[in-house]
Amino acid sequence: MAEEQRILIVDDDPDITAQIRAFLTGDRLVIDVAHDTETAVKKFPAFRPHLVLLDVNMPGVSGFVALRRLKSLMSEHGIDCRVVMLTAHQWMPDWANISLSILLAGLLTFAFLPVAKGIFIAAIWTLGAQTS
Repeated sequence: MAEEQRILIVDDDPDITAQIRAFLTGDRLVIDVAHDTETAVKKFPAFRPHLVLLDVNMPGVSGFVALRRLKSLMSEHGIDCRVVMLTAHQWMPDWANISLSILLAGLLTFAFLPVAKGIFIAAIWTLGAQTS
Protein backbone atom coordinates (compact mmCIF):
# COMPACT_ATOMS: atom_id res chain seq x y z
CA MET A 1 0.00 0.00 0.00
CA ALA A 2 1.24 3.49 -0.87
CA GLU A 3 2.45 5.89 1.79
CA GLU A 4 0.12 8.59 3.08
CA GLN A 5 0.86 12.17 2.08
CA ARG A 6 0.79 14.75 4.88
CA ILE A 7 -0.12 18.37 4.19
CA LEU A 8 0.06 21.25 6.64
CA ILE A 9 -2.09 24.30 5.82
CA VAL A 10 -0.91 27.47 7.58
CA ASP A 11 -3.27 30.44 7.27
CA ASP A 12 -4.86 32.73 9.84
CA ASP A 13 -8.20 32.77 7.95
CA PRO A 14 -10.39 29.78 8.92
CA ASP A 15 -12.49 30.23 5.76
CA ILE A 16 -9.40 29.85 3.56
CA THR A 17 -8.14 26.80 5.44
CA ALA A 18 -11.59 25.21 5.20
CA GLN A 19 -11.75 25.89 1.45
CA ILE A 20 -8.29 24.44 0.84
CA ARG A 21 -9.05 21.43 3.03
CA ALA A 22 -12.24 20.80 1.00
CA PHE A 23 -10.17 20.81 -2.22
CA LEU A 24 -7.70 18.26 -0.92
CA THR A 25 -9.42 14.91 -0.91
CA GLY A 26 -7.97 11.47 -1.17
CA ASP A 27 -7.74 8.39 0.96
CA ARG A 28 -3.97 8.77 1.34
CA LEU A 29 -4.02 12.46 2.32
CA VAL A 30 -3.63 13.52 5.93
CA ILE A 31 -4.35 17.22 6.43
CA ASP A 32 -3.52 19.35 9.47
CA VAL A 33 -4.11 23.07 9.96
CA ALA A 34 -2.31 25.80 11.88
CA HIS A 35 -3.77 29.30 12.13
CA ASP A 36 -0.51 30.96 13.18
CA THR A 37 3.24 30.52 12.82
CA GLU A 38 3.86 29.36 16.37
CA THR A 39 1.36 26.51 16.03
CA ALA A 40 2.82 25.52 12.66
CA VAL A 41 6.35 25.41 14.08
CA LYS A 42 5.18 23.31 17.03
CA LYS A 43 3.29 20.81 14.82
CA PHE A 44 5.89 20.55 12.07
CA PRO A 45 8.51 18.15 13.54
CA ALA A 46 6.01 15.52 14.72
CA PHE A 47 3.62 15.82 11.76
CA ARG A 48 6.49 15.70 9.20
CA PRO A 49 4.48 17.10 6.27
CA HIS A 50 5.34 16.42 2.66
CA LEU A 51 3.77 19.74 1.67
CA VAL A 52 3.13 23.02 3.49
CA LEU A 53 0.68 25.58 2.13
CA LEU A 54 1.82 28.78 3.85
CA ASP A 55 0.13 32.19 3.88
CA VAL A 56 2.45 35.17 3.35
CA ASN A 57 0.48 37.72 5.39
CA MET A 58 -0.35 36.54 8.87
CA PRO A 59 -0.67 38.62 12.01
CA GLY A 60 2.39 38.61 14.21
CA VAL A 61 5.00 36.55 12.37
CA SER A 62 4.94 36.75 8.55
CA GLY A 63 4.91 33.74 6.28
CA PHE A 64 8.51 34.48 5.24
CA VAL A 65 9.71 34.36 8.84
CA ALA A 66 7.68 31.18 9.28
CA LEU A 67 9.30 29.73 6.17
CA ARG A 68 12.80 30.36 7.52
CA ARG A 69 11.86 28.62 10.76
CA LEU A 70 10.29 25.68 8.92
CA LYS A 71 13.33 25.32 6.63
CA SER A 72 15.53 25.21 9.71
CA LEU A 73 13.32 22.46 11.16
CA MET A 74 13.47 20.58 7.85
CA SER A 75 17.23 20.55 8.03
CA GLU A 76 17.37 19.79 11.76
CA HIS A 77 14.91 16.87 11.57
CA GLY A 78 15.71 15.57 8.07
CA ILE A 79 12.24 16.39 6.72
CA ASP A 80 11.81 16.48 2.93
CA CYS A 81 9.00 18.98 2.44
CA ARG A 82 7.80 21.27 -0.32
CA VAL A 83 6.32 24.68 0.44
CA VAL A 84 3.76 26.65 -1.56
CA MET A 85 3.38 30.27 -0.45
CA LEU A 86 -0.12 31.74 -0.62
CA THR A 87 -1.36 35.32 -0.75
CA ALA A 88 -4.64 37.11 -1.36
CA HIS A 89 -2.73 40.23 -2.47
CA GLN A 90 -2.18 40.04 -6.20
CA TRP A 91 -0.77 43.54 -6.14
CA MET A 92 1.19 44.91 -3.24
CA PRO A 93 3.10 48.17 -2.94
CA ASP A 94 6.17 46.17 -1.95
CA TRP A 95 5.79 43.46 -4.60
CA ALA A 96 9.43 43.69 -5.77
CA ASN A 97 10.72 42.98 -2.26
CA ILE A 98 8.23 40.14 -1.81
CA SER A 99 9.30 38.59 -5.11
CA LEU A 100 12.92 38.85 -4.03
CA SER A 101 12.05 37.23 -0.69
CA ILE A 102 10.41 34.35 -2.56
CA LEU A 103 13.53 33.78 -4.66
CA LEU A 104 15.90 34.11 -1.70
CA ALA A 105 13.82 31.60 0.25
CA GLY A 106 14.40 29.09 -2.53
CA LEU A 107 10.75 28.91 -3.49
CA LEU A 108 9.56 28.21 -6.97
CA THR A 109 5.87 27.92 -6.18
CA PHE A 110 3.56 30.76 -5.25
CA ALA A 111 -0.24 30.82 -5.44
CA PHE A 112 -2.79 33.60 -5.25
CA LEU A 113 -5.98 33.43 -3.22
CA PRO A 114 -8.86 32.97 -3.60
CA VAL A 115 -7.63 29.51 -4.28
CA ALA A 116 -8.00 27.66 -7.53
CA LYS A 117 -8.59 23.96 -7.04
CA GLY A 118 -6.33 23.04 -9.96
CA ILE A 119 -3.24 24.53 -8.25
CA PHE A 120 -3.69 22.35 -5.23
CA ILE A 121 -4.54 19.25 -7.22
CA ALA A 122 -1.34 19.76 -9.26
CA ALA A 123 0.69 20.19 -6.07
CA ILE A 124 -0.70 16.97 -4.67
CA TRP A 125 -0.07 15.05 -7.93
CA THR A 126 3.59 16.02 -7.72
CA LEU A 127 3.64 14.20 -4.39
CA GLY A 128 2.07 11.11 -5.93
CA ALA A 129 -1.15 11.35 -3.93
CA GLN A 130 -4.54 10.52 -5.36
CA THR A 131 -7.22 13.21 -5.43
CA SER A 132 -10.81 13.22 -6.55
